[in-house]
Amino acid sequence: MKRLKWIAGSLVVLIVAVLVAGYVALASLDLESYRGELEQRAETALGRELKLTGAMSLSMGLSPGVQIDGVEIANTDWGSRPQMVTVERFEVEIGLLTLLTGELQIRRLVLIEPDILLEVGPDGQGNWAFGETGAQQDAASSQEATQVPDIASVRIEDGTVRYQEQRTGLQLTWNLATASLETAGDGLSVRAEGSYQSVPFQADGTLGALSTLMAGKGRYPFDLKVTTEDAEIALAGALDQSGQDVTSDAEVQARTNSLANLTALSGLPDLELPDIGPASLQSRVRKTDSGYRLSGLNVGLGESDLAGEATLDVSGDRMRVTADLTSSTLDLRPFTAGVESTGGGSNPDRVFPDTPLPFDLLRRADADLTLKVGVVKLSNDFDAQELRLSARARDGRLELAPLQAKLADGAADLSATLDARASPPELSLDLDIAKLDYGRVLRDLKISDGVDGKVDVRADLTGRGETPHAIAGSLNGGLEIVGDKGRFDNALLDTTGAGLRDLLAVWREQDQDMNLNCAVARFGAEDGVLNSRALLADTQSVSFGGTGDIDLGEERIDLRVTPKAKQTSLMSLAVPVRVSGPLLDPSVGPDPLGAAKATAFVVGAAVNPLAALGALVVSSEFQDENPCVAALAKARQGGTGEAEEGNGGVGGFLENMGESLDDALGGGANGDTDSGSDGNRFLNRQNDR
Repeated sequence: MKRLKWIAGSLVVLIVAVLVAGYVALASLDLESYRGELEQRAETALGRELKLTGAMSLSMGLSPGVQIDGVEIANTDWGSRPQMVTVERFEVEIGLLTLLTGELQIRRLVLIEPDILLEVGPDGQGNWAFGETGAQQDAASSQEATQVPDIASVRIEDGTVRYQEQRTGLQLTWNLATASLETAGDGLSVRAEGSYQSVPFQADGTLGALSTLMAGKGRYPFDLKVTTEDAEIALAGALDQSGQDVTSDAEVQARTNSLANLTALSGLPDLELPDIGPASLQSRVRKTDSGYRLSGLNVGLGESDLAGEATLDVSGDRMRVTADLTSSTLDLRPFTAGVESTGGGSNPDRVFPDTPLPFDLLRRADADLTLKVGVVKLSNDFDAQELRLSARARDGRLELAPLQAKLADGAADLSATLDARASPPELSLDLDIAKLDYGRVLRDLKISDGVDGKVDVRADLTGRGETPHAIAGSLNGGLEIVGDKGRFDNALLDTTGAGLRDLLAVWREQDQDMNLNCAVARFGAEDGVLNSRALLADTQSVSFGGTGDIDLGEERIDLRVTPKAKQTSLMSLAVPVRVSGPLLDPSVGPDPLGAAKATAFVVGAAVNPLAALGALVVSSEFQDENPCVAALAKARQGGTGEAEEGNGGVGGFLENMGESLDDALGGGANGDTDSGSDGNRFLNRQNDR
């Protein structure tokens, strides 16, 4: 960097020497005789070939000048083009009268169509890094003796600056239609017009004197404002040139009416930012030896806010981001709106989107993040509160350990790993939600205010894939939902689909709500198919046992539910029901197998739901436990095969249903639980609560 400044100064000094000599002996001056010397001195200092390819001409007057048509500086051998810098025309004028006082002043410096390429190679090296030969070191050591001229005016016309990274594909382009720097006090005023990534911009502000910048010493101040049609950026600070590397310290303010406006400015070909706004940023940004440090960071994005500290380390092979952030409100609705509106990304008939996840970010960068959020807006009417997140990404592997939040008066705890190194990427998650108020969820979503109840949710799952749909279709592990007492308003039940409404109608008291005593749904997941291990629910009029599966890959459901009436007069209505079809639009109706086969489908279930129904009614040992959980444990102790006749099976259940439910739900001592299979550990955890 400093050698480049010295080269520019040396070229100007040599040209000035030519001008002085030419002014004294104009008739005998041959500019071509100086071409080789200029090229050689530049190449010696730079370590790259410099060519003056065009004509050289001299103009005389009180401000003598030289014009050179064609200047080229060679690129590295791995560069994407032969030249790093080309200039179509180079013009310089000096103040002749100032030479009488021993001062060197450049009155005007003009660059016509400069084209500068800055690129990072496959090994992370920059083409602006020049080697240090012995001759170059000697030339660089003479910098202190080189007089840095005072430049009063600089004009650039039709200039282009390109920055690109061969490894990442990042490409940034600045086109300068016009740019001018004019002396203003101790510094320079700046004005520029052009485009960045094809987006027109204007810039104005002040800089320190160019002589200070080219001298490569001390503090170089800047105060700039850049505006586009949709954005504005202000930078005020200084470059610090006192060390080996140039650093900076600046206050940065930026705003735009939509984040989508920054998509083109990012230079990342696959990045598409959502249409969220307004967006603003304010921070102190310090360039360090290893990267950048952001302090006093304040970000606004739509209804979201973010504050804290962050660092960006670019000194290694992989970029690393470290951040400690807080937010009063984090609005995720704009990021999920597309999925919600289509129902599945590019396929509107899907529950799980098939849009690729941004795994490439994990492969390209490491991160350490802590985040605390007061309110997370998940949808228009549904929020989470008190979110706490700790995340760590290393070499393509992301760990969440943990993510905690309050959700509908419940407590959610999620630990997960996402490994983008695998092909396809692998996901592992452990989710625990305690006392989720599903009645509040329905009220918040403005679906119904006639539901009350809470559930516990437990999941331990692994999956693979590039998209949410692929991951869902490969899940393995276990899932359990356990519900305690609840209430469903009759008015709500009347609004359900015909099949479900007709199913429930015969089990409802005429003018009463449906009261739920308990419910358990436990599934084992295998290659994206949720196989029922236990399905059991109990109301004031009927108990339900069920079995079946949910195919997440095909997004289809096939469940059979057997009702058991608690009144003898209703037993003839206890016809098995089948719930089947697409997840988005399942049908509910009588089981085609008929009532005669009501018990056949339970063979092979991990827990016989009909035996569990019997245990639910004839036992009275579960006073302090969820009765459905205890009934499942009781059924497991009695065997898991086909329902048996007798006092503990379906026959006994039918005989004793009407008279023993009250005893089952309100009777004596606690029952035992089975700790046999790993699937049942979910139930054991529930009982331990």
